[in-house]
Amino acid sequence: MSMISYCIILLFIVNILNYEHFIFGGALAVTNVIYVGDGGPSYNPPLTFALPGNIVEWRWSKFTLGTYEVVQTTARNSCIPLGGGFKSSSLAAGGQADNRFNITISQKSGEIYYACNLNNHCANNNMQGVIRILSSPNAASSTSTNSSSSDSFGNGLAWSKLRTLLLVLIPVYLLVVACISLACYRHLKKDNGTRNVSAESLAGEVRERNANGLRFYGREIRTSMT
Repeated sequence: MSMISYCIILLFIVNILNYEHFIFGGALAVTNVIYVGDGGPSYNPPLTFALPGNIVEWRWSKFTLGTYEVVQTTARNSCIPLGGGFKSSSLAAGGQADNRFNITISQKSGEIYYACNLNNHCANNNMQGVIRILSSPNAASSTSTNSSSSDSFGNGLAWSKLRTLLLVLIPVYLLVVACISLACYRHLKKDNGTRNVSAESLAGEVRERNANGLRFYGREIRTSMT
């Protein structure tokens, strides 16, 4: 099998993986960050958009005032924990590094609700949040109630997809160009070798014919002299 064939197969495999990664996974390792307790009992932003496979991460930064948790709840505007749902530890402000808690979105659609029940923050301060799961990046603009949040999400996701696409396609493109160049070089080298052999054969044939001609001419001269 030629080098070009190997390159075509490799490109085909990469495209399949890329297609599955972008279409079926949706997913790229996009991390959606939610800050906990910045300035008081709240989640910022309270509404987050995510695709299946995305990571949602809550951060307790140095600006966190107080101690808070993240507990999955049964419904919007509910403080009742969901049985079997996710739950973080009770965390305070981070030091040099933020305290973090994250989940990976496994649902394909719908919404995920969460709240902080520590010190009745949910009931008394309405400390709740929503993760809205999208079927595609474009759905953010049509479902968002906060245009700036939606634009930020869409732009970030678009840039992440573009960056990943470039990281995949540029090496593949360079590899294909290198393989084609190598194949062309080998073909030209082989062709030049064939031409050299042909030229040498032709030169040998000419020399042989000249020698035969000289021998024949010599015999003619000797015959005429006798």
